[in-house]
Amino acid sequence: MKVLFTGLLPIWQCHFIAECNFIEEHLAAGDEVAVLTCDASLKACDANPGHSLPHCLVCMGMRQSAVELLSSPIRSLPLISPGAAARLRALALPEFRSLAQLREYAWEGLDVGQDVYASLITATGSAFFCPLKHAGLVRKTIRDFVAVYLTAMEYLEKDGYDLIYVFNGRFASAKAWIRACEKTRTDYMTHERLGMPDRTEVEPDILLH
Repeated sequence: MKVLFTGLLPIWQCHFIAECNFIEEHLAAGDEVAVLTCDASLKACDANPGHSLPHCLVCMGMRQSAVELLSSPIRSLPLISPGAAARLRALALPEFRSLAQLREYAWEGLDVGQDVYASLITATGSAFFCPLKHAGLVRKTIRDFVAVYLTAMEYLEKDGYDLIYVFNGRFASAKAWIRACEKTRTDYMTHERLGMPDRTEVEPDILLH
């Protein structure tokens, strides 16, 4: 089985530990495992929406150290592929003057505005934020979603993964992977913490939120 893990966010340690445990389970079963690795390419990461470089460096260092400690080598893939980054340059976004306009925004048949809304609520601290006041964050979050979705489609169509692991399913980057899995009819597992660091829920092909 070919398995890809998409949500290695070391700053959120309990989730990161859970994913490392899932990786070890698949390695023990003889599966071929790959992970996405971020090089600070996301401009509005859910774990670091302000794109603080020191924060990015800590996260990348923790991830690399953990990957090196796994029982077997695994393949690492860019979080955003060069092809997706190139296609992203042609993306033209409107000026979102209201939440209704933002939440109605669609791109290539995807309800992108609605899919990024949860990330923007978390980043702004309000479900009623002003899109004009946070115009930079809104644009970055949408562009990240599109870049991740294009990357996901590229990897799924090229490499033919059997199973994708997605953390949470609520945030923009995770939702982009879920949309790609739905488009390609690829099985995925969504995992989330159950209130305590040592308890994790894992469910197939559903959103936990």
